[in-house]
Amino acid sequence: MDHKSRDEDLGAGIRSLDIVSEGKTFLPPWMFRHEDLIKALEGAQVLEKRKLINALNYLHFMEGHLYALFQHDHYNEGILIEALPEPCLDDRIVCRWADRYSTFNLKQFQFRYLVIKTNESILLAPAVLLEEGIDGFTVQLPDESFVLSRRQVVRFPCSDTSVELIQSGFVATGRLVDFSPLAFRVSVKPENSSSIWFNPDVPATVQLSSDGKILFSGPCQCSRQTQDLFSWEIVLKPQDTLIARYQPVIFRSNRQQVAPMPLIQFEHPFFKKQIQREIQNISHSGFSVYEKAEEGVLMPGMILPSLMIAFAGILKMTVKAQVIRRQEENGQVLCGLAILDMDLDQYRTLSQILGYVEDPHTYVANKVDMDALWEFLFDTGFIYPKKYRHLQSYRGNFKETYRKLYQDCPEITQHFTYEKNGRIYAHLSIIRAYQKAWLGHHWAARRMDGQKTGYLLLQHGANYLTGLARLPSANMDYLMTYFRPDNPFPYMLFGDTTKAYNNPRHCSADVFAYRPYERPERPGLLPGAWTLRESRPTDLWELDLFYRHRSGGLMLDAFHIGALGKGVEPLSEVYERLGFNREMNVLSLLQDDHLKAVFIVDRSDLGINLSELLNSIKIMVIDSENTPWEILSAAVDQIAVQYPVEEIPVLIYPEDYAEARQIPHERQYMLWIISVRDNKGYIEFLQKQYGISLKT
Repeated sequence: MDHKSRDEDLGAGIRSLDIVSEGKTFLPPWMFRHEDLIKALEGAQVLEKRKLINALNYLHFMEGHLYALFQHDHYNEGILIEALPEPCLDDRIVCRWADRYSTFNLKQFQFRYLVIKTNESILLAPAVLLEEGIDGFTVQLPDESFVLSRRQVVRFPCSDTSVELIQSGFVATGRLVDFSPLAFRVSVKPENSSSIWFNPDVPATVQLSSDGKILFSGPCQCSRQTQDLFSWEIVLKPQDTLIARYQPVIFRSNRQQVAPMPLIQFEHPFFKKQIQREIQNISHSGFSVYEKAEEGVLMPGMILPSLMIAFAGILKMTVKAQVIRRQEENGQVLCGLAILDMDLDQYRTLSQILGYVEDPHTYVANKVDMDALWEFLFDTGFIYPKKYRHLQSYRGNFKETYRKLYQDCPEITQHFTYEKNGRIYAHLSIIRAYQKAWLGHHWAARRMDGQKTGYLLLQHGANYLTGLARLPSANMDYLMTYFRPDNPFPYMLFGDTTKAYNNPRHCSADVFAYRPYERPERPGLLPGAWTLRESRPTDLWELDLFYRHRSGGLMLDAFHIGALGKGVEPLSEVYERLGFNREMNVLSLLQDDHLKAVFIVDRSDLGINLSELLNSIKIMVIDSENTPWEILSAAVDQIAVQYPVEEIPVLIYPEDYAEARQIPHERQYMLWIISVRDNKGYIEFLQKQYGISLKT
């Protein structure tokens, strides 16, 4: 047996006692073989008395314990008994027995060593027993003690972590005993008497949890198991060194190196000690840290429920993270962590830091100079004369709405600007339009020193959205935008590419006929056989059948028509909480109880979307052949009286209904939607077909 193996055997013995000391019933002290101890001391590092005294006083200060090693007179076996040290001022120390061992009979045992375990090593002091009693004992400290390395990687004793082990129908539950990033030890009991069914040669699925929260779940390989009358212990090694938390993506946000290095700080979920590491690089979606191999604490798959990222010790943000990679590099271990969730305002702050490092002209949701924004929107033609004619009558309310939106509303809006010396050169904004769908709008740009600022801002916005879409708190399952199909660039970027990509359940584009509708002074009446009422589940089911047959796209999914899950805050309440208005109602038009059309009625603060498509009426014509425009128009009359403006945008789907009936309309709008979880193929096609790369 080599020196390293002996040290590990000794460390394993000390750790075994941790199980006993945490138990609720008395068990015999851990058996220790004296000859292994003697061999382990050969060539060990020497520790002088002064250092030993300091170590004992630190142990007392931290309310820790040590062990007394005794040897049996007859059987030559060693046992370790837990004891509590008193303060040590000279070469003598008094130790009190731990309560569970105060009645243990030591008449046939001889004292040999004090044993002190630390995270990095084990200290053995060949002290001389001076006195022994019922309450404890007194020893004289030696001039020299010995330091033994515990193991290549420290294993920490754990508590309060539940274990579930599953293997081909075999289930055992218990608790986590100790932990290292390479292996951890559990004490479990099978749910029935089928313990013989456990196959140590086959991986098992292990789940570690605390307070009902899963902290790790993954396949593990048994490296060692022991079983006695009192417990069944298994040492398990995680199989995966790389966790596929998300689908592979072609477009990946850039990792930045920030100086000075930010830090991560967290309480380890298994052994409850505070850990700190320096961040080597960081992006919107994750970061990497190095740690020494012998001091490792990060295991692939492990979830850190509350991790703090600190910049210069001043700016701090809290995230939920998961270790997704562990890789040894030149004596160190590189660990990659993914951000699972964080507060949207803090995410915005993180993005602003990263954006500034990459390009100091990019800004995320900063306090925009509203005068500079209005100048930009008019100068770029984004607010063109006809659009301004529509909003000029309520421009006071319009200005106030945007002042509030651009202050601090990350739950419902995010905006990006490209600025220099206070002048805006590009602007992009997204708004949470539906329960889990965000609408991109207000994308405009002008050149700055010959640079295409719109593309630069698009790159930064794409970086931002890549990370944002992964956060549950963002409620972003879908991204959507409206554009005119007669505009070549957006059609190439969205419509034409989506058609060629040819997977409408991942990315779809639907066309509406658009016409402004004047609010009537008196709404028209529907004939007796026609009824307009709130939609019922059967109506929505028929609408879904119609849309799947017609398009098969994502529109109804993105609109989130239907009931919300339990505990979900409705979008209307989110807006109301922030001082805004947002409503969506779904109405059905029927003739003799036969569904003919469905109206999706969107209402919000005026101007919140400059094209007022969040203040619009969408008509989904189910039965195009038997639904006259005059009937639809009468139904729109009844809905339009709810709007405070004279002109309401009406979008008709399918668009060929308007063409076939020769209904006057100004233009067509294409609604483009992408599932953020399934965007890989779209981006691949975009790059291959047009050479448009969203990757720097």
